[in-house]
Amino acid sequence: MKLFSEFIDGMFFNLDQRSYWQAEHYGFNYQRFTAKLADNNTISGQVIIPNTAKPLADILFFHSAQFNYQFSLPMTAFLYKAGFRVTMFDYRGGGESRGKASMNNIKEDARAVFDWMKSAGYGKQGLVFFGQGVGADCALQLYKDVPHDVNGLILESVYNTKKGWLKEKWGPVIGDIAAACLNVTAIDPAEILPTVKVPCLIVQPELDTFCRKQQRLLVRQHAPKGAQILNIANCKYLYPFAGQYPQWEKKAVEFITKKCLKQR
Repeated sequence: MKLFSEFIDGMFFNLDQRSYWQAEHYGFNYQRFTAKLADNNTISGQVIIPNTAKPLADILFFHSAQFNYQFSLPMTAFLYKAGFRVTMFDYRGGGESRGKASMNNIKEDARAVFDWMKSAGYGKQGLVFFGQGVGADCALQLYKDVPHDVNGLILESVYNTKKGWLKEKWGPVIGDIAAACLNVTAIDPAEILPTVKVPCLIVQPELDTFCRKQQRLLVRQHAPKGAQILNIANCKYLYPFAGQYPQWEKKAVEFITKKCLKQR
């Protein structure tokens, strides 16, 4: 049963160690770093540093658990160009990060990166969490632990519950069995969302095959009061900020500057 539960847990991840987009491809300034975990595994990451005297704010980016953070670089490029400093990292088992990813330990991975950022003096101009898919779940879990250090949340393709995601993703029978066998103690977005006290932008692509219709509806029901919800027509999973839709990139930048940083 344990082996099967671990297999189900692994359905949330599609991590690899391949090389994708590099900061050099965009001409970005960057710094690579390593954060150490309590079990002596390490988390690998990269900071994209804007060409400004001082960044507008810091963004901690939680990727979708698809491939590794290099794959997601195009989805953060607009933030760099707008003057934000962007910290990216890989969960255990992705890129150069060591260990095995699990829904029970991704918050620990993110917390190690958060602690590294704090020790480096990041976040003094403001800190926003930006998560996609599994990363949005992880961002909410970390926010719950450090709410007073966060000025805003951008949650793209966030699901309502992990078991609900499995059921809708895989359908009756298979999805029901998978949900019943999932042995994860990590708290769900549905429990955290109503407690969020900072500005929150929820991004829901209409053609999202990762977070499907019923999960999106439930997320809207649990969204914190005052949350902005972007329903993006004719848009696929991971596409809103990948360079094809400058209007949504502009909307996200305005959300950070006018909503999140205004709270400081």
